Amino acid sequence: MPREEISILELRLQIEESKKIEEALSIQVTKKDASYCKLEEEVVSLKMKLEEANKNVNKYSKFEKSSEILDQMMKQQRDSKEKSGLGYVSEQSSTSKST
Repeated sequence: MPREEISILELRLQIEESKKIEEALSIQVTKKDASYCKLEEEVVSLKMKLEEANKNVNKYSKFEKSSEILDQMMKQQRDSKEKSGLGYVSEQSSTSKST
């Protein structure tokens, strides 16, 4: 075989190998694209869940703050038997003044 025929055969082999490599890479790219789409959907889903969780946390923190305020109000209340103030004069003080 002359040299030219050998080099033509080598070039054809290289072309076939290149086509096989190109096909393999194309398949890999397709798989990566599909994987990318799935991951992108998962990111969107997780962002929505995070927003929902943040809303719940905000509701809980508002409830917690309201609960703290209510507790403070309850601590400041007087006993129902305590009648001092508002012009009430207790019997003990009036009897001690009159004696």
